[in-house]
Amino acid sequence: MHGAPSVRIDDIGGGRVWRCAVAVLGLTAMGCVAAWLLGREDVTLLAGGGVVAASALAVAAAATLLQAAPRELRFDGTTWWLDRGSGAAPVAGGLQVAVDLGGFLLVRFRPEGLGTVRWLPLERRRDADWHLLRCAVYSPRSGPAMRSADAPRPPE
Repeated sequence: MHGAPSVRIDDIGGGRVWRCAVAVLGLTAMGCVAAWLLGREDVTLLAGGGVVAASALAVAAAATLLQAAPRELRFDGTTWWLDRGSGAAPVAGGLQVAVDLGGFLLVRFRPEGLGTVRWLPLERRRDADWHLLRCAVYSPRSGPAMRSADAPRPPE
């Protein structure tokens, strides 16, 4: 059995699909809050202010999804590395696919040890080797470093 291929994706996140999805999410949240508040019988100036405040909160929440994306995601055959740029050292961790739409992947990067989980939108681009990325993401991990405590042990 062959191991997972090494792969490197530069300038990840922030593509067209991701930006459109976040915009739709923000607008939908604003519309739902506005409809809920305005659908109440006791509509007052306070409810109108609540619509504005809730809409601003929905926009702010959507904007956090568009924050500066990490610069590089790479896999060396055993470990995923996330490089956030800005002179910080790359972080080792594990990767899980949450959404797979063929040309778009939403993955969760969980750093080893303490660290913040990052959601990374990955889109197919001409310069990236999409097939190698998908092979690496879906290949089973081997070695004790990438095995979780809940994962079944291989036969000995």
